Amino acid sequence: MINIEVSHNIYPLKNLGRMGHIHSVFNSSFNILINHQLVHVSSHEDFMSSFGIRISKLDYQLIRPYLQVGNLVKLTADTLMIYSFNGIYQTSYKEIVIDLRIDKIDFTKQFDKKLNALKNYLEHKSHLSVKNGLGDGAQKALATLTDVKASLLELDQSVKQLIGRGQGLTPSGDDILVTYLFIMIICHDVQRKRVSSCIENYLDKTTLISTSYLKACRNQAVSTPLYDLYLWLKNHHHCEKNKLERCVSNIQRIGHTSGSDMLLGLFLGISFVLQTHSRSLK
Repeated sequence: MINIEVSHNIYPLKNLGRMGHIHSVFNSSFNILINHQLVHVSSHEDFMSSFGIRISKLDYQLIRPYLQVGNLVKLTADTLMIYSFNGIYQTSYKEIVIDLRIDKIDFTKQFDKKLNALKNYLEHKSHLSVKNGLGDGAQKALATLTDVKASLLELDQSVKQLIGRGQGLTPSGDDILVTYLFIMIICHDVQRKRVSSCIENYLDKTTLISTSYLKACRNQAVSTPLYDLYLWLKNHHHCEKNKLERCVSNIQRIGHTSGSDMLLGLFLGISFVLQTHSRSLK
């Protein structure tokens, strides 16, 4: 019997289906594909995917010899089986649900102060820049994300330009859009609906892993580093700089370049929100 922490976004696992296969394998994590739904499995103490499960380091080491791309996976309400050339891995499991859902935050003075603190920290400490691989229209597309007067058509063209652009399993443009949408979910209903609908139009233009993160965010589920930032923004405590720095650092460490791209998305989203809030006060 192993205990597994499961994102609320994919709980209970039995509802995903009975049969799947190993989609991809990395140094310390892997993905299972079941009925078009990716399940990210890792033993990271400081990271859990929005569509993921987390197991102990010991349990992960026991599974590791059976992890080859394409291997069949069977899932029941309480049993996990992996069919491999090295044999069959089988274990019973118990699910522990982890809530990674984000919601809109009331725009109080404290929240406004925290958004400004986060924006300033990102601007001066995080070396934000536009990454290579986003295409010739990248600057215009990113500028549109901060333009409070941009039309729906212009926003759609911006999303089209960014989605699927860049290198890796989660291209830079997608990482930017995930965190931009994250800010809109917690701050701005109208822009959330607009950008979410635009993203939906182009989900088939990027990788399956990126699509899974974008879909999860559209369903208001995020990975733990973003969820920790959400909790910091949401709580009514003072704007503790050490907690802010830790949240930003944890996001920046995601992947090879994903973390930096995600910070840029946060900055663009906050820039848009603070502009609209300032206009509403006039």
